[in-house]
Amino acid sequence: MGATDERLAALGELMSAGQSPREALASMERVGGGAGAWARQISGTAHAGGLGAALAQHRAIDRAELARIGGAKSAGTATALAWVVHRRRTLRARGRALWAVMALPALLTLATAAATGVFAAMLGAKSSLVLDLLPLAVVALGIAVATLRRFSAARALFASLPPFNALRQRDAEAELAAVVGAARTPLDGFTAAAELVPEHSDPVRISASLLREGARLEDALPNATAVGETLALRLAVGAAEGDLRPTLRAHAGETAARVTRRAAVLVRLVAYAVLLWVSVRSATTMMSVDLTSAGAGGKLNLDDALNIDPKQKRDLEELMRELDL
Repeated sequence: MGATDERLAALGELMSAGQSPREALASMERVGGGAGAWARQISGTAHAGGLGAALAQHRAIDRAELARIGGAKSAGTATALAWVVHRRRTLRARGRALWAVMALPALLTLATAAATGVFAAMLGAKSSLVLDLLPLAVVALGIAVATLRRFSAARALFASLPPFNALRQRDAEAELAAVVGAARTPLDGFTAAAELVPEHSDPVRISASLLREGARLEDALPNATAVGETLALRLAVGAAEGDLRPTLRAHAGETAARVTRRAAVLVRLVAYAVLLWVSVRSATTMMSVDLTSAGAGGKLNLDDALNIDPKQKRDLEELMRELDL
């Protein structure tokens, strides 16, 4: 994780523990080093416009993240920082996992396509390298969209496709757990999650409303139909223990890792399907070259393959006759 992400995570955890933004920044300043200098810069700017505005001004939070968490005013809360850090950690870990899975089949695909192109060119045949590598490029683009922060809008459209919708729902479950698990109180967590996790906004908004009316935490929790059985069980366990945060933080990391593993399996299948496609096209191309290059009686037309000049050929034939060859 990058240094900025580490600092945001620490700042959010200090605030989640009960410190105000000013106190949390002061605690980080006392640490010294790069973190202390960073906290000092943020603190100096935060006096004028608030913590969220200071983080945005120093580019600790990008525009897409600010838009998602409701602007600079909402960025200076523990729940917003938890969502930002969770999202960055997840995308970074997922990117490493998916590119690692993609590496071997991609190299084999490139080698197969290149070898076919060279072989076909030597024999004067045509080989469509662009067509061979187009599926590989599409897979690589899909991984970039799924793992890079700058493609946030494209990722939302990508996730709406049926094969990926289930993965997105599990991602939303992890985000919900991360946000509620970072809040100082369950009411703060459910209130923030209603804005930060739109996939579950209705049930968590109801939970927040019930808590405001004085309902017990056990009675205000969303059910399995609304947020999924696994998360509902984790919420029940956390409520019984008297603190939702440890259970939900662990669940957020586990769920995000599970989604990454499933995405890696999907990418591996697609990547090897592309390799199979290129291999079949390569075999077809080489068979076509063999058939095209075969002369009368099935002999290979080496004159065309080696591009021998007709005059040189006649001179060579005369020389061979003179030598009785």
